[in-house]
Amino acid sequence: MLGFTFTMVFFLLILIVLVLNIFGKFFTSKEKASIARAEKKANLITNSVVESVGNKFFPEEIPGEDIAAISMALHSYFSEAHDNESSIVTIQKVNKPYSPWSSKIYGLNVFPH
Repeated sequence: MLGFTFTMVFFLLILIVLVLNIFGKFFTSKEKASIARAEKKANLITNSVVESVGNKFFPEEIPGEDIAAISMALHSYFSEAHDNESSIVTIQKVNKPYSPWSSKIYGLNVFPH
């Protein structure tokens, strides 16, 4: 009887592991397929926008130095928001009433000498 129950428990554990692996593979394949569909749709939209706009606004290639200068200017502009903070720190003392429920001295054991 004991051998049968051990065998049954191990068999059921192996069965549970197999079922969970199958479900995991099924759901990850569905997730990968939905991600691939979303990327394909985004690529189609991007390509159609690029084709419709074309080179109207930027007829020639923008040099890397100009892109770096613009990005550094934007970074320095947006990072200045945190420089003008006040340096006043206020600390308010909160008085808590004494409560014997939170006192640790009542939980100590007293041993006789």
